[in-house]
Amino acid sequence: MIPMGATVATLRDALAPHFAAGDLDSCFDWMTAAGVLPRRNGGGGATGITPRQTALALIALATGFDPVEAPEEALRVAGFKLHSRSVWLPEGRSDGQWFTHQIALPEEAVPTFLDFVEQQIEAARGALPRGRALTFMVTSDEAIVQIPPERGGGMLHFEPSQPGQRPGAERGRGIGGAIIETVAGLFEPIEPIRIAPTDKVRVAAALGIEARITWH
Repeated sequence: MIPMGATVATLRDALAPHFAAGDLDSCFDWMTAAGVLPRRNGGGGATGITPRQTALALIALATGFDPVEAPEEALRVAGFKLHSRSVWLPEGRSDGQWFTHQIALPEEAVPTFLDFVEQQIEAARGALPRGRALTFMVTSDEAIVQIPPERGGGMLHFEPSQPGQRPGAERGRGIGGAIIETVAGLFEPIEPIRIAPTDKVRVAAALGIEARITWH
């Protein structure tokens, strides 16, 4: 069930301190016109939105594309798949180096970028109480998620199946973890999800996360 506090209007209000009013209104208007966000109901009242629709709205804003193109670009970026995780390895060298760990999950189990952003909203609601939501940014052929040191460090990389299909926007922007937590506050809290120990080990190995990192 969607709480009545979570609507396109309340989402716009929650994001207003973080984006220019014109950009926010235009982006949401075009996403509504394209059917990506819900219209008002027949009686003129506000229609509730889901965490997944909210995640899609955040992705649209992160692309930095013209509002007319935002719906199409948001759907394209939403389909990017988790590809790799990179970490900074300073040991043995004064300048350090990056190490990229390719994601080792079955194709059907690889999450999309939309899956990830939705999961961050759900985590902020209480599903996965592991600290602050993660910050992300979008480019034309990649969505990058910053991971703090206490959660393993480095970055997650989500990529399209066919890179180079579209030029990037000049004014793409990041979406901070604080913004994700703000929009998550529009929804009711939920109970923590119980994750089986075997699943924790499997996902940790797939992401190249050391076993010493605590999973709650």
